[in-house]
Amino acid sequence: MPRASNFTEAQKAKLFVKHRATCVYCGAKLWILDGGANPYFAIDWADHLVPVAKGGLSTLKNGVCSCYECNHAKSDRSKAPAFLFDEGDRLPRRLARFNKLHESDWYFNRSLFRLLLGVHYLFNGVGVRTRDDRHYAAAALKAMKKWQRAVSLGNVPTLEVRGLAPIKPSKDKKLMLGLRNAKSVADIRQTMRKLLPSYSAKTCAQWKPDDASTKPVQPNEKLALVVGSKPLPRTELTKKLWDYIQRNGLQDKKVKTRINADAALLAVFGGKKRVSLDEMVGLVCLNTE
Repeated sequence: MPRASNFTEAQKAKLFVKHRATCVYCGAKLWILDGGANPYFAIDWADHLVPVAKGGLSTLKNGVCSCYECNHAKSDRSKAPAFLFDEGDRLPRRLARFNKLHESDWYFNRSLFRLLLGVHYLFNGVGVRTRDDRHYAAAALKAMKKWQRAVSLGNVPTLEVRGLAPIKPSKDKKLMLGLRNAKSVADIRQTMRKLLPSYSAKTCAQWKPDDASTKPVQPNEKLALVVGSKPLPRTELTKKLWDYIQRNGLQDKKVKTRINADAALLAVFGGKKRVSLDEMVGLVCLNTE
């Protein structure tokens, strides 16, 4: 008998495939890998067309794949926003690559979701949020094991063969793809830490909405002592800054999300001897023109 509350994981996976990893309401892409270590990713949410509060059941006929924002906005209203798709038949050409999605891919996507939640915790949740990187790493590993098992049982071709992985992945996407080989919570926590620089860079790119992340910015005299005086895109600037931190052993050995300043960074940090990663992003942006 259909349940009157939440969809099962199997149902969510079917809806994810049916609507090609895309929100049926707003068209948001829900395939996390494409965005890399992006703090502004969208996650899939199974939405009841007829809300549970009004008698709707958790059946595939009464379910669609949406983003969290649209699901939240619709809430318990019976009237749904305008549909982009109708029973999965009318799909834009730009979504053709998602025709090769397999239900197992929902678990892979969920694993990346938990991975990025862990990275976000390391970025600005330490000491604030109760669920830490260990919690999210365990959840990511659980989802990845389900993906591995489903892929093995179904003899599913790799993401690369199906065109669901980038041909030339960036460093952060390589790390995310590498999660497929994770064996332990420790493996995933290590990946989270390695993703921090990319996550920080993409956050910094959003710090000034009018600046594109590829547009070169000019380091001021203080920051130039660390990353050089040439104009750099924010992503490259952050990479150089992180290389400097690693090279000089300035990442705190006990609290990985804290940076200890040397003489050069002390000026950039406005005299602060140590700052968190999210503080650093803002301070660095203030030292660019």
